[in-house]
Amino acid sequence: MAGAVQKSAWHAIQATLFSSYANVLLVFVFLGIWSGARGWDPSAVFMLNFLAIFPLASLLSFATEELSKSVGQTVGGLINATFGNAVEMIVGITAVTQGEVNIVQSSMVGSILSGTLLVLGCCFLGGGYGKETLSFNVDVTQIMSSLMIVASTSLIIPSALYSTTLSELPDGDDYILTLSHITSIFLLVFYLVYLYFQLKSHAHLFASTEEESDEKRELEPLPASIILILATLGVTVCSDYLVEGVDGFVEVYGVSRAFLGMIVVPIVGNAGEFAITVNAAMGGKLDLAIGVIVGSTLQIALFVTPFLVLCGWALGQPMSLRFNTFETACFSLAVVVMNSLTREGKSNYFEGLLLIGTYLIIAIAFYVHPDKHLNDKPDANTGDTPIFDRPRNTFDITAETLSELIESRSLETFHALGGLAGLEKGLRTDRNSGLSIDESTIADSAETTEIATGQQNDRYTDRTKAFGNNHLPVKKQPSIFQLMWMAYNDHVLFFLTGAAIVSLALGLYQALATEHSARNPPVEWVEGVSILVAIIVIVLVGAANDFQKQIKFQKLNKKKIDRNVTVVRSGHAREIPISDLVVGDIVHVEPGDVIPADGVLIQGYHIRCDEASATGESDLLRKHSGDEVIDAIRRNNDTQSLDPFMISGSSVAEGVGSYLVIATGTNSSYGKILLTLNDDPGFTPLQTRLNVLAKYIANFGGLAALVLFIILFIKFLASLHHSSLTPTEKGQQFLDLFIISLTVVVIAVPEGLPLTVTLALAFATTRMLKDHNLVRMLRACETMGNATDICSDKTGTLTQNKMTVVAGMIGTTGKFVDPQQADSDATDPCTSPTAVDYTRCLAPDTRSLLRQSISLNSTAFESVEAGIKLYVGSKTEAALLTFARDHLGMSQLDVERSNAKVVEVFPFENARQCMVTVAQLENGRYRAYVKGAPEVLLDKCTEAVEDPSKGLSTRPITADMAQGLRQIIADYAGRSLRTIIVLFRDFDIWPPFGQLDDQVEEIRIENILQNLTFLSIVGIRDPLRNGARDAVQSCHKAGVTVRIVTGDNLLTAKAIAEECGIITNPNDLAMEGREFRQLGDSQQLEVIPRLRVLARSSPEDKRTLVRRLKEMGSTVAVTGDGTNDAPALTAADVGFSMGISGTEVAREASSIVLMDDNFSSIVRAIMWGRAVSDAVKKFLQFQITITFTSVGLAFVSSVASSNEQSVLTAVQLMWVNLFQDTLAALALATDPPSRKVLDRKPEPRSSPLITIPMWKMIIGQSIYQLAVTLVLHFAGSSIFSYTPDDKDGLQTAVFNTYVWMQIFNMYNNRQLENSINLLEGLSRNWLFICVTLLMMGCQILIIFVGGRVFSVVRLTGTQWAYSLVLGALSILVGFIIRLVPNEPVEWVFDGLGAIWSFILLKLKVFWRRRDDDVGV
Repeated sequence: MAGAVQKSAWHAIQATLFSSYANVLLVFVFLGIWSGARGWDPSAVFMLNFLAIFPLASLLSFATEELSKSVGQTVGGLINATFGNAVEMIVGITAVTQGEVNIVQSSMVGSILSGTLLVLGCCFLGGGYGKETLSFNVDVTQIMSSLMIVASTSLIIPSALYSTTLSELPDGDDYILTLSHITSIFLLVFYLVYLYFQLKSHAHLFASTEEESDEKRELEPLPASIILILATLGVTVCSDYLVEGVDGFVEVYGVSRAFLGMIVVPIVGNAGEFAITVNAAMGGKLDLAIGVIVGSTLQIALFVTPFLVLCGWALGQPMSLRFNTFETACFSLAVVVMNSLTREGKSNYFEGLLLIGTYLIIAIAFYVHPDKHLNDKPDANTGDTPIFDRPRNTFDITAETLSELIESRSLETFHALGGLAGLEKGLRTDRNSGLSIDESTIADSAETTEIATGQQNDRYTDRTKAFGNNHLPVKKQPSIFQLMWMAYNDHVLFFLTGAAIVSLALGLYQALATEHSARNPPVEWVEGVSILVAIIVIVLVGAANDFQKQIKFQKLNKKKIDRNVTVVRSGHAREIPISDLVVGDIVHVEPGDVIPADGVLIQGYHIRCDEASATGESDLLRKHSGDEVIDAIRRNNDTQSLDPFMISGSSVAEGVGSYLVIATGTNSSYGKILLTLNDDPGFTPLQTRLNVLAKYIANFGGLAALVLFIILFIKFLASLHHSSLTPTEKGQQFLDLFIISLTVVVIAVPEGLPLTVTLALAFATTRMLKDHNLVRMLRACETMGNATDICSDKTGTLTQNKMTVVAGMIGTTGKFVDPQQADSDATDPCTSPTAVDYTRCLAPDTRSLLRQSISLNSTAFESVEAGIKLYVGSKTEAALLTFARDHLGMSQLDVERSNAKVVEVFPFENARQCMVTVAQLENGRYRAYVKGAPEVLLDKCTEAVEDPSKGLSTRPITADMAQGLRQIIADYAGRSLRTIIVLFRDFDIWPPFGQLDDQVEEIRIENILQNLTFLSIVGIRDPLRNGARDAVQSCHKAGVTVRIVTGDNLLTAKAIAEECGIITNPNDLAMEGREFRQLGDSQQLEVIPRLRVLARSSPEDKRTLVRRLKEMGSTVAVTGDGTNDAPALTAADVGFSMGISGTEVAREASSIVLMDDNFSSIVRAIMWGRAVSDAVKKFLQFQITITFTSVGLAFVSSVASSNEQSVLTAVQLMWVNLFQDTLAALALATDPPSRKVLDRKPEPRSSPLITIPMWKMIIGQSIYQLAVTLVLHFAGSSIFSYTPDDKDGLQTAVFNTYVWMQIFNMYNNRQLENSINLLEGLSRNWLFICVTLLMMGCQILIIFVGGRVFSVVRLTGTQWAYSLVLGALSILVGFIIRLVPNEPVEWVFDGLGAIWSFILLKLKVFWRRRDDDVGV
C-alpha cells in the first residue's frame, strides 16, 4: 500500500511539473519570496515575483482544470473561472490592504479588457484560422453582453456624478463611497442570481453545442486540491511582495502605474486561463473557452470588484466604483466592440484579429499616457480631473503655481508673477475692498458661462473649483469592521475560538455518529456554538461601544477646529468661519491670531510671526508687505531679509495688518503637514495607570487558570486508567477542562477597565461641552478633578466682559458720570454732569481730537448682526467706541478711519500697557494718539488740556494736578472700574528724531512716550458675573484656592476680589507683579499661600506663580486669553483659554476652552473631572469583586468536582464577562456628577486607585458571594431537600443567584462614600436604568429559554424567590460593610505591606549573597 501511495505521489508531481512549459519558471517563486524576505531592491523584488506568478497561475489553471473534468463544461468553466481569478482576488486584497487603490482599480478593468478583447480575440484567431466560420452558443454571449453593460453602467454613473456635481462639494468623495458600497451590494446580488440562473433555472441555455467527450484525468481530486492550495499560497505571498515593489519598479523604469495595473498585472493573472482557453478553442471546444471567458470576466465585474470595494470599506480604504474616467471609457468601448462582434453566434479569425488590435491600441494608450492626473491615489483634492472641474481662463494663476510659491518662498517667482499687484489681478480680487459677497462665478468669458449654469446660488463656486476650500484633512477613523477586528484581536479570544471550534467539531461528531435516546437528544454541538456566539456578542458589543465613543470624539474634534476669522468683503470687515475662507480673501490679523491660510502681506505694522510650529524657525520673523519687497527687487536692494509670506499654522506674535490668501486647505503649508501626520492622542495618565493595574489582574487570572489547568489535567490523567468513557467522550472531557481554564482567563482579563475610562471621558467631554467646556486634551479632564489652585483672569472670567464707560474726566476742569451705571457712593450726579450734558459742551476741536483718539487708536471693527451695529474686538475698545458713537458724533467706523492717513501703529502689548497710532494731519504735521494704563502713562505727561469747552489750549502738569489725577484713578479703581488714560503728542516730521524705517521699534516708541499731553481719563464698568461669588465659594468648599492674576489696576482687582469672595481674611495678600518679581525664590514660596491677588502682572509673573505652586505640590489650573499667556497655560497642569475673548495662540496652548469665558464653568469642569475619577473607581470596585469571585468559584468547584466541572459553565462565565466588562462599564461610567463631589478635598497625585473603603467593599462582597454560591453548590441539596433528579435545577439556581448578586451589587458601587442612599441621582442616569433593565431582562430570558445553550432549566417560584432574596442581600451587606471603620482595615493593610516589604528585603539579601558566592 505504501508503494502505491508513493507511486501515485510521484505521478502527481510528474504530471504537474510537465503540465506546462511555464513551470520552468518555478525557480523564480523561491527567488521572489527570498528577495522580498531579505529586503532586496524593490525593482528586483517586483521583477522576480512578477516572473514567479506566471508558473503559479499556470499551476492554478492546471489544478482547476483537472478538478472540473468530471462535472461538465458549464460547471467546469465556472470552476476554471473562479480559481483562475484567484490571482486577481489575492493581488486585489493585498493591494487594498496596502492602500494601492489605483492599482486595484486598474487591474480590475485590465482583467476585463484582457478577457473580453485579448483572450477572446486569440480564441477566435487560433480556433478560426483555416476555417470558414466558428459557431458558438449565442445565448451565453448575449447574457454576457447584457451583464457587462450593467457592470459598465455601475462604473460610468459614479464617474459622471462626481465629475458633474459632487466634485464641487467637500464631502463629494464620501458620497461616492456610499454610492459605491450600495451599488456593490446590488452587483453581488446580481452575480448570485446569475449563478442560480446558470446552474439551476436556465442551465439548458448554457448547454454546449459541441459533443462532450470523456477526458482522461491526469490527477485525482485529492492531489489536485493539494496543488491548488499550494499554488494559492504561493500566489498570496508573491503578490504581496509584487505590490510592495511597485513603487520601486515605477521609479527605476519610469513605467506608469496605469500600465502596470491595466496591462501587466492582468496578463500575469490570466496567463493560465489564457493557455486553457486558447488550447480549448484550437481543439474545437469554443463553448468551453467562451464559458471560461464569460465566467471570468463576469466574476471580475460582478463579484471581485464589488467584493474589493466592500473589503476597502471594512479596512477603511477609499476603494470605490469611481474609476479613472479614461479607464471607464476604455472599458465601455471594449464592451461595445465585443457586443458587436459576438451578437450573431458566429465568428472568424478576422474578428479575432480586430479584438486583439483593439486591445493593443488601448495598451499603447496606457503605456504612453503620463501617470499624473490618471491614477494618483484617491484623495479629496487629487483625484481625477472631472469634466468641467476647473474653469478654464477664469484665473490667470493655477493652484499648483501658488502652492509652489509658498513652498519655495521664492522672491524671484513672486516677482515673476507680478508681485502683489499681479496676484491681485490674477486672482480677481481687490486689496482694499476684498471679494464681493455676491460673487458666484467669474463669468468673464463664454467658456465659463456654461460652467456656471445652475450654480448661481453658491458663493465663490469657481474659486472653490480652481483652488479648493479651506477644509483641513482629518484623520480617517476606523470603520465598524475594523473596530470589530480590534475588539477580537486578543490571543485569549483566539485560543477560546479555536477550542470552541474543536468542541463544535467533536459535538457534531457525537451528535451525528452516535446513537441517542429521547432523554439524551443529539445536542452535543450546542456548547461549541454557544461559546462562538458569546464571543461574537462580546466583540459586537465592544465594537459598538468603541464606535459610539468614536462618534462623540469626532463631534468634539469638529468643534475644536471651528473658529472665526476676520476678512474684508465688499469693503467691510466681517467674521466668517475658517472653513469658508477662499483664495483671494483679504484677512485681518493681530497679535494672538493663528494664520488660517497661506498668503502674502498687503500692509502691516511691525508684524512678527512665530513660525516654530510650521517651519521649525525658533526666532520671531519680521514680515514685509508685498509692495515693499517688489520695490526692493526693482531697486536691486538686498532682499535677503525680506519676507512677505504669511505661513498657515504660524501665529502672529506682534503687530497688526492684512494679507491676501493664496493657498487654502490641503494646498496650504499647514494642510500638507496635516496630511503626513498620524494624530494619535495616546493614553491619559489615568488610562496608563489602569492599563498597568489591568495587567496585574490579568496576570493573577492567568496564574490561577494555569494552576487550575495543571490540577485538572493531573486529575484527568489519573482518572483515565479506570475510566469507562469512549475516546470521543474523553476528548470532550479534556476539551471541557481546557475551555473552563481559558474562560477563567477571559473573566480575569479586565478589558472593561480601559473601556470604562474611555467611556467616562467620552461621556464627560460631551456633557462638558454643554457646560461650555471644550476639552482639547483628555488628560485635563482627569487632572481638573484634583486641582488645588486656580489662577484666574479677572476681566471676562469673573466679570461679564460687558464694558460701559460710566465716568470720566476730559481735560483738567470737569468730570462726568452716568447716574444709572455709577455706584451709590459715586460723585453726586447733581455736581457732576452726565456724559450727554458734558460732551455737548465740548469745543469742536476737543470733541474731534477725542473722537479720533478713540476711533483711530483701536483695532476693533464694526459689524452688523440682526440689524444691530456691534463692535467686534477688545471689549475695552468696544466700550470706548460706543461712547464715541453715542456722545462724540462718531459716524461709521470705516468712514472715520478712511478719512485719516495712518502712518504707524504700535498694537497693545502687556509689556508696555499701551497702544499708539500715528496719523498725518491736514497741515502736514503728525499726531500720535496714545491710550493705556494710567499708572504707566501718567508720569510721561508734561502737559494737559486746560479747558476742553474752550479748545485745545494746554498747561503744564503740576505736582498737585498729578496728585489729583491719581486720586481720581484710585477712586475709579476702588469702585471696581477699569481706568483708561487718553493722551496725544504732535510731531513736525515722521519718523521723529531722524530714525530710519528699519530701526528697532522699541527705541521709537520710547521716544514717542514722553512729553505727552493729557486729554482724558475714563472709568469703565465691567459688572461681576452672576454666580461668580457662588462659584468661588464652591471652590473654597471643594478645597480649591482661587487667585486673581490680572494686568488691571491693583485697587480694581482687589475690589473685585473682595466682591466675589476671594479675599475674605485680613491676612490675604494683594500685590503688584513688579513687587512679586522682586522677591527671592524663598520669599515667593513664603508669600504665595496668602497671596490672593496679583495685579499689573506680566505673563512671566503668571508663569512664575504657576511654577512656584507646582513646586509646592499643588495641581494648578490657569486661565488666560492673550498670546503672552501661552507660557503660563502650557506650564499649568490644566490651562483654560477663553473661547470668546481669547486669542488663537492661547487656545492652542490650553487644555480646555471656556466657551462662555465664565468662571462658573471651571467649577463644572472640577465636578466632571471628579466624576471621571469616581466612575473608574466604581467600575474598579465592581470589576475586582467579580474577578475574585468568578476565579475563586471556578477554581474551587472544578478542583472539588469528581468530573472536573465548574459550578459555572464556560457559556455562563462568558455571560458574566459580557456584563462585567461592557454593560457595567457603560452603566457606571455615565453617572453625572452631583454637587456632593465638591464637598470633599482634592486627592493627592500619589493617592492609590483603590482606597481603603473600596477594599472594604471588594473583600466584604467577595466573601459574601463566594460563601453563598459555594454553600448553594455543595450543600444546597440538603438545605433545600433537592432530589438527584433536581441537580440541574440546583445548578441553575446557583448561576441565577450569582448573577442577581452582581446586578444588585452594581447599586452598591454607585456610592463610593459611606452613604446609604444608593438611589441618589439615579433618575438623572437613564443609561444606568436601561443597562440594569437589560441585564435583568436577559437573565430572565436566559433562565426561561436558554436551555441547553446556557446549561439551565426553568426554575420554580421558590428557586426564583431565594435567588432574588440572596441577590438583594448584597445591598444589606454593603450597608453593614460601610459601618465598619476604615482604621482597622488600614492597620491590617499596613501590616501586610510591612510583612511583604520584609519578605522582599530578605529575598534581595539572599539573592545578593548567592551572586557573591557564585562570583567567588
